[in-house]
Amino acid sequence: MTHFTAHDLQERLADGQRPTALLVDGEELDARAFVVHAPATAVLVVGASDPAAGLGDPATDAVPAGVPVAEVVARLQRVVQARQLRRELTRTTEVLTHTSHQLERFVYTASHDLKEPLRAITGFSKLLVTRHADQLEDQARTYLDFVTDGAERLGRMIGSLTTFSVLSRHQVTTTEVSLDAVVADVLERLETDGTEVTVTDLPAVRTDKTLVSEVARVLIDNAVRYRTDDPGHRVTVTATVGPESWTLAVADTGIGVAPSDQDRIFDMFSRLHTREAYDGQGIGLAVARMAAGRLGGRIQVESRPGEGSTFTVTVPIV
Repeated sequence: MTHFTAHDLQERLADGQRPTALLVDGEELDARAFVVHAPATAVLVVGASDPAAGLGDPATDAVPAGVPVAEVVARLQRVVQARQLRRELTRTTEVLTHTSHQLERFVYTASHDLKEPLRAITGFSKLLVTRHADQLEDQARTYLDFVTDGAERLGRMIGSLTTFSVLSRHQVTTTEVSLDAVVADVLERLETDGTEVTVTDLPAVRTDKTLVSEVARVLIDNAVRYRTDDPGHRVTVTATVGPESWTLAVADTGIGVAPSDQDRIFDMFSRLHTREAYDGQGIGLAVARMAAGRLGGRIQVESRPGEGSTFTVTVPIV
């Protein structure tokens, strides 16, 4: 194929030459002159490939001989515009990727650097209480309890942010993973506080064990935690495999979520209840949604206040 600039093309047409293909290389050429000088020639309009910009395959459009000039021009413009849009998308993706990496580094560094002073605050507060309790008034001990509690809560929040940062940078690897084993490990580490947890026979799926384990941990932990005052709280874990995807579902008989809040609960630091009512940092579901997204899947919730919730994770089969 011959490459033409706009100037070269005009000169060749003026000499009566009849190119049968045109490579658009960043210039929006005037196809009117091309068709006027070569009215019987079939033209193949080609959008140039550009590996550096991530454009591997040229965009092509065949224009038969005799097609009206206006149509040829329109087709050529569509090819050029599509190429420009792809370049803009590539640049935007590069900017977003760079920004995302910078944010991840900031979260990781900030969370790591904050742990040491928090440990000092917590440690020395406890030392004051244990070694100098007889010298402290009741009000002073109460203040120190507030300091210790706040520092420990902030430490847990930093731990959750660190988990988010680590999982967002985690190298996804696909292996055969037993969901039965994943859920069993979660339950072994979790304080269920008398909750009846039922787990059906769960299948093995090809996925990333680290990410799916975190999703299961968050959903089961939330299902156990957000319970009503009524006895007999129950959590059920099920999973199914379809022709194109597999699904993990965690259902509970807890407090439920209002329809107006079902999108908000996945936002970072979003809390619907006070810490006195339900402990937590408001980060877990954001971590679970990110982890599910890195698996190529999504999380959905079906719930009504007072009627429990069912969180469903659907992941494509790979």
